[in-house]
Amino acid sequence: MTQKRTFKKQNTSKTPVYKKKYNELTPSEQFQRKELFLDILSDSRRTKHSLTKLVREKNNSLKPQNRIKVKDVIEGTNAYRKIRGRWKPKKQDRLSVPKTILTNGKERSIMTSDSRTRSQIGKYLNSVKQLKNKGDTTGLKKFRNKTVRDSRGKRHRLETNSEKILEILERTEDIELRELY
Repeated sequence: MTQKRTFKKQNTSKTPVYKKKYNELTPSEQFQRKELFLDILSDSRRTKHSLTKLVREKNNSLKPQNRIKVKDVIEGTNAYRKIRGRWKPKKQDRLSVPKTILTNGKERSIMTSDSRTRSQIGKYLNSVKQLKNKGDTTGLKKFRNKTVRDSRGKRHRLETNSEKILEILERTEDIELRELY
């Protein structure tokens, strides 16, 4: 006698992403949402435009099911405060974001815990980019004996030896060297 197999139906709700709470999102949707929030935060610090205007501009470039609200950005980042009735970005934030650094002759990905660390890593990677493109080592001198702390508190020394950096870059050609701020 053969038994009939029954399969559980997967939960494929048709709820749009913007109506879901953060905990209900899939990991890839959470990552996309976090990247979008960081982009808005960076723009609001750089341009001094209102948060509402920046969110509206981002929503114009998104699909209707991926739209976000000002409230989502405020709650998702905790990097804004209200001053005289307007939402202004704080000078620093405590968002955990993965970043790639060069340390001990290797490329390593760490979770950064605040904006100051991300900014320092961005400046370091720009110096590495200068070394790669122009052979200029003067930017790396600022980072000699400097360490960055990850979200767990572990310190990582930034690689400043130009020969080792070029060796790492030869091994990993797809390293992201982009400006942050």
